[in-house]
Amino acid sequence: MTALQFMYLAAILGSGIAGAVVLFAPAVAMRYVFLSEVADDHVTRVLGAAWLGLGLISLVGIEDPIRYSPVLALQMVAMAAWLLFDGAPGFLAGRSDRAHKIYSAVFAVWVAALILTLPFDYLAG
Repeated sequence: MTALQFMYLAAILGSGIAGAVVLFAPAVAMRYVFLSEVADDHVTRVLGAAWLGLGLISLVGIEDPIRYSPVLALQMVAMAAWLLFDGAPGFLAGRSDRAHKIYSAVFAVWVAALILTLPFDYLAG
């Protein structure tokens, strides 16, 4: 298994499972995915559907990792945007809740790993 294929597997296990839990077990998701008592509403379900979709399309990415690398690039850009516009400002403002710290750490590691594994020459080309 290549590093890029491993990233797809991680996307399946992370985004795919989290998305399925949000859609099919929202009470569990509120506690273990969102780490709080977020309201279970249509916005939360849309997020769950998007995560599940990323996880499902990553199944195909394992078979053809280069061709489906834009899927991982989308995740990288989305998580980097969250870090830039919510994660970092939250830390600068002194926000210290558990969910913010966990999401910031996971997203930072994921973005760094994708920077190291994505085929940018293919994506640019």
